[in-house]
Amino acid sequence: MREPTYILEIDENNRLAAYQDYDYYNREDITGEGLNIQPIQHFDRYNREAFQTKDSHTDNIARLVDSFHYYNHPDNYGELRQRAVSLYLSANNLPHRFVSLVGYSQGERVDVVIYGDTPEDTWVLDPKSHLALEAWFTGEIYTVHHEQLETYISNSDPDKAIQNWETVDSVGCCVLEDPLAIEDYVSYFDLPPLTLTI
Repeated sequence: MREPTYILEIDENNRLAAYQDYDYYNREDITGEGLNIQPIQHFDRYNREAFQTKDSHTDNIARLVDSFHYYNHPDNYGELRQRAVSLYLSANNLPHRFVSLVGYSQGERVDVVIYGDTPEDTWVLDPKSHLALEAWFTGEIYTVHHEQLETYISNSDPDKAIQNWETVDSVGCCVLEDPLAIEDYVSYFDLPPLTLTI
């Protein structure tokens, strides 16, 4: 049996355990639909449509990005793309920022712009607004289990017992920004009061 990545012990017989989730989730499953994303620079192995949000700005941003190529501007095409997209979004009064998504292998990198739907969507400026997107890109998605310690005793030898953590309930598609974030999922389960400290 695989070991959990993160554990929060509730008491001697109950714990929350986070296991890496190997299911595939669409980006919207993780980030929600309120996060507008457009790729600025990507490698051919990544399909632009996997990252971009379809909205009234999609085609305009794609045209701006496509108008600056390495061949025409070898020294600063990335900066020119970002500047053009930033000017466009600013002219439309849309808060935005640029994020580099970096995976675990050398070629896994995509630069994107994230932006809001209205001038009031300033939450996209928060440095934490892209953490769910980053988790999706790197595959850092978890299933959190409520587990109870079960003891099995042999009928033939009562002194022989085996203890095992058994799943009582679970919730999938979880983003854990750090090991302590598992505490955020305590309310999802019917648990006894927390008696152990981390």
